[in-house]
Amino acid sequence: MKVLNRFKKAMKNKKGFTLVELIVVIVIIGILAAILVPSALKWMDKAKDRQLMSEGRAVYNAVQTTVAEFVSEDKEKDVPSGEIPINSSGAADTFVGEVYENAGIKKTYSATVTLDAKKQISAFAYTQGGKTATYKDSKWEVK
Repeated sequence: MKVLNRFKKAMKNKKGFTLVELIVVIVIIGILAAILVPSALKWMDKAKDRQLMSEGRAVYNAVQTTVAEFVSEDKEKDVPSGEIPINSSGAADTFVGEVYENAGIKKTYSATVTLDAKKQISAFAYTQGGKTATYKDSKWEVK
């Protein structure tokens, strides 16, 4: 019973936080935010770049798959050579349309693939939202 009475007295005597204590807490939160926000923005940019590369790899693999399918089905004459533009509105029943179907990406994008005479990919660029992922010399790069 004595403990309960002491607790009640302590609660009645407590007035709350002072203005100085509140300002100190706000300043500390502001400093933490100033430190963490730039780091969080860098993490978000890296995540977007990795997503772009991932989708670029999907289109790259779709080009390889489509070339292999056309060659195995003896449609090799339908495989274009040189620089081929590919976009997210590819027409069906064409090489580009099949690449689009094989990629399975429903976002708006554009890509450019360069096939050499042996139907091998010599250069590849995938663009979405103003950024481009390129694949050259076995390396992916985002610009």
